[in-house]
Amino acid sequence: MTYLIITPIKEELELFTKYLMQEDYKANNKEIGHLPTIEFPELDLILAQGGLGKTQFGLQTQHLLDNCTSVNAVICAGAAGALANYLQIGDIVIASETVEHDCIYRFVNRSAPRFPGDKHLIEQFGKLKKESIKFVINIGVMASGDEDIVERSRAEEISTQTGAIAVAWEGAGGARACKFSEVSYLELRGITDTADHEASNVFDNNLVLVMNNIGWMIKEWLKYQKVN
Repeated sequence: MTYLIITPIKEELELFTKYLMQEDYKANNKEIGHLPTIEFPELDLILAQGGLGKTQFGLQTQHLLDNCTSVNAVICAGAAGALANYLQIGDIVIASETVEHDCIYRFVNRSAPRFPGDKHLIEQFGKLKKESIKFVINIGVMASGDEDIVERSRAEEISTQTGAIAVAWEGAGGARACKFSEVSYLELRGITDTADHEASNVFDNNLVLVMNNIGWMIKEWLKYQKVN
């Protein structure tokens, strides 16, 4: 089985790659279609950058899937802002579903599009042993929209409208591509900020912690795959 991990931005990809290489996994550069990727053969894992925003992320996810038909599942991995007060910096959110909060209908009475995460993947990640970790793994709704959330009033509005516990940009784009290609999909996000006026100031410092935590989760998940 081949798993494709796609991070929205370059910094997330570099930090995730660095984590795996520090664990002594060997990496190879590989072109898939028009896009550079990083392959970890021991893990049956391919890493790629999806680009900023739902449209770019969806386009590049679709391109990768069109040119790598062996992919069994796609995971969108990156940073997110907390909407729920109980989430702490470094905590991980496994998206039970991704809701496209900035898809706003005016002509018809219709709810925002929602894309459920793959139930089998959610179950597997939920079974990871947590005794030795210092962050909390949460399962909940992830809001997706091309909007920086830097005010608590806006964060609370999105949370109320969608039921989401965290918010990020690209997830809905990846979900749409995977639904079109009939490939399993999951959004996995780490909390870098609390979606308020401090978000832009703390993002870079907290991104290292977040991607290390995601790296740990995916490493442990791949171990789980091999013994079950």
